[in-house]
Amino acid sequence: MGRMLRIEEFGTLNVLLSILNVYTVPTTTITMVISRYFAYYHAKKEDDKLRVFFRKSLLFVVLFSISMTVIALLFSYPIKYYLRIDNYLYIFITIFIGGISLITPLSLGPLQGLKDFSTLGTFNFIGAFFKLITGMILVYLGFSIFGALGGILLGSVMLLLVGYFALRKYLTSTEDSSIDLDIQEIIRYVYPVLVCNLSLVMLTNIDLFMVKHYFDAIEAGLYSSAVLFGRIVFYVSSAIVTAMFPIVVQANAKEDSSFDTLKKSLIYSGLFSLICIIGIFLFPKLTVSILFGSHYLRAIPYFKLISIAILPICLLSVLMNYFLAVGKTKVIVISMAFGSLLEIVLIFYFHKTIEEILLVMLFSGLFVVVINFIYLFLYKNKISKSMFL
Repeated sequence: MGRMLRIEEFGTLNVLLSILNVYTVPTTTITMVISRYFAYYHAKKEDDKLRVFFRKSLLFVVLFSISMTVIALLFSYPIKYYLRIDNYLYIFITIFIGGISLITPLSLGPLQGLKDFSTLGTFNFIGAFFKLITGMILVYLGFSIFGALGGILLGSVMLLLVGYFALRKYLTSTEDSSIDLDIQEIIRYVYPVLVCNLSLVMLTNIDLFMVKHYFDAIEAGLYSSAVLFGRIVFYVSSAIVTAMFPIVVQANAKEDSSFDTLKKSLIYSGLFSLICIIGIFLFPKLTVSILFGSHYLRAIPYFKLISIAILPICLLSVLMNYFLAVGKTKVIVISMAFGSLLEIVLIFYFHKTIEEILLVMLFSGLFVVVINFIYLFLYKNKISKSMFL
C-alpha cells in the first residue's frame, strides 16, 4: 500500500488503522476470555459448560458490537476533527469495520483455547491475504483509501463466515439449562484483561495519533511507514503469545508448571525482535526500499528508533499474557496502566521532533517491562526456582 498511495494518503490510512487498533482492546479482551475458558473447560473435560459458555458469549458479543458501533458514531466528528481527516466517510467505514471486528473473537478465541493452531493459522492467513489482495486491487482501480478499507471490510466478513462453519457444532447442540456457569468469576477476569489490553494499545498507538496531530501530513506519512514496520515485528511476536496463552492456561488448570513455556516464549520473541533491529541497522536503505519504496528513505531514522522501541513492548506482551493466564494480574495491570498514562503525559510535553516521541515510547516500554521482570524475579518461587539460576 505504501507504494500505491501518496505519502499523505498512506499516513491517513495508517491513522485509520490505528483507530481499528483501538478496537483490538475489546476484541483481544474477548478473544483472551473466550480462549481461556475454552482451554480451562477443555482441560477439565467439561464440554457441556464449554458449549453453554460459547452460546452466552455469542449473545453478549453481538449486543456489545452493536452498542459500540452506535457510541463510536456519536464521537465520529470529534475524531475526524482531532486527526485532521478530510473525509467523514473514512471514519464511518472504519467504525463499521471495527463493529464487525468485535465479533471475530467468536471464531478465533475457541480455536486458540482448543490449541487448534493449524486451523487458527489458516484462518488468519486467509483473512490477511484476502484483505491485502482485495485492498490492492481496489486501490489499483482508483479507489485509494476507500479501496484499502474495502479490502479490510470484505476480509473481515469472510473470516466471520468461515469461522461460523468451523464452530457451528457449538451452536447446534441442545443447551442444558441445569448447567450453571460462574458468571461473577468470568466478569472478575475480564477487568484485568481489559485494562492490560487497553494499556498495550495505548503504548503502541498513541505515538501515531500524536504525530498525526502535531506534524504535517507528509511527515506523518513518513512516520507511519516506520510504525507499520514496528507493527510487523510486534505481530509476528504476538503469534508466539497466541500459542503460549492456552498452553499456560491448561497447565495452570492441571496445576502443572508452565515456566518452560514462558521462558521459550521470551527467548523467541526477543530473538526475532533483535534480528529485525540488526537488519534495519545493517541494511536500512534496502529494507525501506523493498517494503515501501525509495520515497520513504527519509524515514530511515524513524525505522531505526522504532525497531528498538518495539523490543520491550514485545517482551511485555509475553509477560502480560503469561500473568493473565496464571491469574497473577495485580502488578501487570497497575504497571501497564501507569506506563501508558506516562507515555501520554511525556509526549504532551516532549513532541518537538518525532525522535523525541519515539524516545518517550522507548522509555515507557522499558519502564513497564523492567517492573514486571523485577516482579517475576521476586516471585520466582511461585513460578519456577530455576528461572534466574
